[in-house]
Amino acid sequence: MQNAEKNARRLIKAVPVLHLATSDAAGVPSNCALEFIEKENCLYWRSGKNATHSKNLVSRKSCFVCITKTTQDGSGEGLQIFGTATVLKNSTEISSIKKLLDRRISKNRTDAMTREEDNRDYWVFTPKKTHYLNEAIYGYGKVLITRSK
Repeated sequence: MQNAEKNARRLIKAVPVLHLATSDAAGVPSNCALEFIEKENCLYWRSGKNATHSKNLVSRKSCFVCITKTTQDGSGEGLQIFGTATVLKNSTEISSIKKLLDRRISKNRTDAMTREEDNRDYWVFTPKKTHYLNEAIYGYGKVLITRSK
């Protein structure tokens, strides 16, 4: 189990994009890709206040995150994480997370993203249940760890 946890941490550091699945109050699903960082076992991202996933998370905080890395032959590894997301309110914490996000994704940052900064929220995702999978993650992968809080 210790190797699986090391592999999960390595994967989080290596892959800059997560896939976030949310649903609205009526249960209609939505999925998007977001650049993120990890800090103290939580995941953080910023996104537009009017984005579908942001609106969904306001009414339903439960969501699902996937972080995957595959090779050309289809093998790979991934994390599937169920948890909750909430908007950060503390300005000191927002400033800290903003710096970490900027540092990680600065090479992909565009002028348009900079202009949109005022219309973005910063989110924290708290994992409740985590699965680390290896081998054919899009087929019959093997669950190596499962952790619930």
